[in-house]
Amino acid sequence: MQSRKLSFSHCTALFLVLVQTFFLTSCSGAGDWSYTELPGSYEIWQINPDEIALVKRAGNYSADNVVESYVSEIAWNDNFILVKQTPNSDDLNPDMSYYIVDIESEEVHGPLSILEFNKLTDSMKISLVSTDWIQTSDLAP
Repeated sequence: MQSRKLSFSHCTALFLVLVQTFFLTSCSGAGDWSYTELPGSYEIWQINPDEIALVKRAGNYSADNVVESYVSEIAWNDNFILVKQTPNSDDLNPDMSYYIVDIESEEVHGPLSILEFNKLTDSMKISLVSTDWIQTSDLAP
């Protein structure tokens, strides 16, 4: 019986393939994260760099979309979650949409223009200053 010996170049090639496989599989999902500190089981999920959404946790591994991507900024208190949504486009001045989520009733108001948003926050007596808004990218771990 003839034994086969692996040459140094074969061992090196096999090692490189194994290392590449390890690194490629370990990097999947590296940009995914969630922010779970919002009231009422609401969370911010980043699925990839182009998709950040407001969701409501529905179980251990699932959630319902509340405001679809791209959620660029958020503000909240014990009663409401306020959302700025930027369309996914290359437009330098995209039109923002605004949302108000009533935590207790789970009612979602939006999409709203800035004028509609300001009127509704006034009528709902939601006090808001510009420093209340947080970039969703700042919520990443």
